[in-house]
Amino acid sequence: MNINLPAALLSRFDLLFILVDKAENKADKRLAEHVTYVHAHNQPRPVDRSGYLSPEFIRAYIGQCKEINTTLPVDLVD
Repeated sequence: MNINLPAALLSRFDLLFILVDKAENKADKRLAEHVTYVHAHNQPRPVDRSGYLSPEFIRAYIGQCKEINTTLPVDLVD
């Protein structure tokens, strides 16, 4: 890969990372639609959250997890 930087400039960097943008029509189109929507409406597109877990469920689940006391068997302590 050619990055078109002179050797004198490259020698000043400890690390050089090359980013490659591979063309993916579907992903590129979705990103372009998102960017244009945000710029046109000044807010992100509304998302259908019907398949998501409710905040109440998540809080209850985390509460249950906090009540579990895990133990390590004595023979594994060392």
